[in-house]
Amino acid sequence: MKQRFRRSKVEHKTSFFKALYKMKPLTQTPSNRALRLLVLSFGFSILETLVLIFKGPPGTDVFAHYYYLDVLSHHGIVLWNNFWYEGTYLFANYSITPYLIGQILGLKITEFLVTLVTLSVGFLFSLPNGDSQDQRYFFVTFLVIWPFSVESGDLAYLSGVAFAAVSLFAYYSKKRVLYLITTALSITSSPLATGFLAIAVFSIEIHRTFSCKKEGNRALANVFASATAVLTRSYYIVVLEVQVVVVFILELAFASSNFYPFFASDAAIIIVFSLLSIVLSLKGLQDDSKSKHPFIHPLAVGFALYLAISVVLMVIPTPVGANMNKLSEISLPVSLYIATKVMKKVRLRDNAYTNRTVRPYLVGSIALLVLSAYWTYSEVSGPLLDAGQAYRQSQPSYWSPAISFLRAHLKPGFRVEVVDTPTHAEAYFLPAAQIPIVRGWFRQADFPNNELLYRSNLSDKKYLSWLHNTSAAYVVLTKGPYDFSAVKEATLLASKESALKEVYRSQDITIYRVPYPLPIVSPNTKVVRVGLETIVTKVYSTKTLMVSINFSPFLVPSSGCLTKSQSGLTLWHNPKVGVDSLHFSFTWRRFLGAIGYSLGVTSNLSCRG
Repeated sequence: MKQRFRRSKVEHKTSFFKALYKMKPLTQTPSNRALRLLVLSFGFSILETLVLIFKGPPGTDVFAHYYYLDVLSHHGIVLWNNFWYEGTYLFANYSITPYLIGQILGLKITEFLVTLVTLSVGFLFSLPNGDSQDQRYFFVTFLVIWPFSVESGDLAYLSGVAFAAVSLFAYYSKKRVLYLITTALSITSSPLATGFLAIAVFSIEIHRTFSCKKEGNRALANVFASATAVLTRSYYIVVLEVQVVVVFILELAFASSNFYPFFASDAAIIIVFSLLSIVLSLKGLQDDSKSKHPFIHPLAVGFALYLAISVVLMVIPTPVGANMNKLSEISLPVSLYIATKVMKKVRLRDNAYTNRTVRPYLVGSIALLVLSAYWTYSEVSGPLLDAGQAYRQSQPSYWSPAISFLRAHLKPGFRVEVVDTPTHAEAYFLPAAQIPIVRGWFRQADFPNNELLYRSNLSDKKYLSWLHNTSAAYVVLTKGPYDFSAVKEATLLASKESALKEVYRSQDITIYRVPYPLPIVSPNTKVVRVGLETIVTKVYSTKTLMVSINFSPFLVPSSGCLTKSQSGLTLWHNPKVGVDSLHFSFTWRRFLGAIGYSLGVTSNLSCRG
């Protein structure tokens, strides 16, 4: 016995991967045929990733990340950006870890490595389950589809998923230190990816806790009792809770009006997909739970949590919002797994497929597969369909004529509105050339600041007023295609109704001048310089100034006081006559004060002199 125990202990030490799944060690490898299929799928997925990253069109978010890397390279870790969205936080309440990695390795190599990590973890999970047909379908489909997620260009989310995947691996392997480190890296990469990890871990913990109860104790009420116990007793949940508290504190300190609303189509897909998945999980996965109450199966609990959180976010505006759609990237493998399980159950029960109790599950399975296929396609197809134009807009030569014109004619203290493109390349090329733009690329920041562009009744009068409010002096219009939020704007500019005057035209770009633009700081001022975190202006009177910059408790004037206007912008009271400045200043005292300001405990801190 002792010799046998020692041998198993040595084997466990020599192979970290044997702890991948406690009940199914990796020594139980699949058959040769299944293993060949999994290895081929894994190899094909790596090839896909390489082709899409290095030869495919640029992703829809890639230029935002290029800009973040450019700022990090030239300015270090700064927390404020005056070149996007009338002033917005940078690195403070977003992502930091992938950019530190990208600064060393480069954006494309970082994208490839984090995608490779996710695929590798998926492959490792597939090894002890390869002989199960339904699970094999899941892993093969996942390995083939996941590389297309790089077409979003969302480095932060891809990195967060990679670290979350390793965290899930560490969770199954009971490696607490690895779990702690990778969840921290995940949440500093993408809180959304960590949220999906939390749903998965919480669902499994609920299942394990509830399944261990005695037979007479398996009442529905005990699900909630188990959930309460899991929240306080599970190390893995407590780690996530602590990190969520830290993120919440940061959100309070660097609070913004950003939100990402759900569109009706997004909400409908999430609700229908979740409900179908829950119902079919009860049918197809009932035996897996080893319980009389199939609703506690991890997948059923997970989809119930996902649906509940999504509904809450539909009602309460948050920066996460419709980003819950990111589940679409793995919806098809999950749907295939559930549908395969259901088909297997139905086949055992009724080979004729005519039983009325069977038919709804067949229809539901087909509906789930069709819906998930459409959902996945709609999320990844955009960049592929506009590949040619996306490539052209990704070249510096495409934007260089407009940059040359604006450098020669744009006065300090004014912005440029660029009619948004699907690649959002303007969010990198113009700000990198020190040209402030009205928009940028974060849908969360776009809605509160530029809601007018999403409405159907965009008129020339309203558009001109919006340009004045945003201190836009010029409007840049490309030949298209355009982001869905910019179609009405492009149509208006091309029509005879527009009051803007064309001042420049090249092969790809037309520039219009805004009549009587208002500077960022007004009235009775002359803006000398606009920097990333600083605005220098010459003030001619001590009257209250309107600053077209979103208010932040960390903004500090060289004289006078700052308050928040009703529109969320900044009011500058009692500045001194002469050269004054506003700059972003982070101190721990202001950090604590900003938390109190968000909670309504403290008043304005932005006074000087």
